[in-house]
Amino acid sequence: MFPVMTRCAQTCMRSAACGAPGPTRPLVEHLVSELAPQANGDRESLIGLCLQVAAHDGAFRAVEKQLQYAAKSRKKKPDLAWPAAFRAAHLRLLRGYSLS
Repeated sequence: MFPVMTRCAQTCMRSAACGAPGPTRPLVEHLVSELAPQANGDRESLIGLCLQVAAHDGAFRAVEKQLQYAAKSRKKKPDLAWPAAFRAAHLRLLRGYSLS
């Protein structure tokens, strides 16, 4: 359904997997700017939700996948806000934790 993994997600995963204390927020901001460039006013709340997902296992791949599902949902329903689309993707992917 989606490409195996985008180059930006591969870079993010390598940065996080190396064990170095990497800055999570800049990596999440990069994913949001690449996959949700039109988020505009919802950008900060979307980044907050992504940071919650990034705190769990599979961090950056999970963020990427949820952003891709959210983008797909927004194509079908353009009036859907990014945070709402991201939350719907989170539910669809059956994550084992809820977003606050």
